[in-house]
Amino acid sequence: MASAKDTATFFTHGTCQQFEQVLKLYPQALRLKADRRAKKPEELIKLDNWYQNELPKKIKSRGKDAHMIHEELVQCMKWKQIRGKFYPQLSYLVKVNTPRAVMAETKKAFRKMPNLEQAITALSNLKGVGTTMASGEYKA
Repeated sequence: MASAKDTATFFTHGTCQQFEQVLKLYPQALRLKADRRAKKPEELIKLDNWYQNELPKKIKSRGKDAHMIHEELVQCMKWKQIRGKFYPQLSYLVKVNTPRAVMAETKKAFRKMPNLEQAITALSNLKGVGTTMASGEYKA
């Protein structure tokens, strides 16, 4: 099993070819994770496809007005929790955000890009969204 130091070395010294090789393993790794950890493996695979492929296209299609809607934020939390540890209070907190707040804060965050720190701060204004969720840093 690779250590954190091995991972850091890979990210700082890996070649494009090595990154592409590892990326090709993602579907297989996801399937193994789904079969091992999820009660409904197909749900994780479907949600992951939505998160990795469909959601970015939806956000990009909104152009200069890029934002997320409430349901998309709720789905992101569901994706996050099905991959890792489930915290029911986080799901509840994310759901109590108003659609208006979700749209406003995500618009603000996308306008702050590429300044990740400011974008994460904007997203963290939403209930249930901390720096881990805002940054997309999920434990696998």
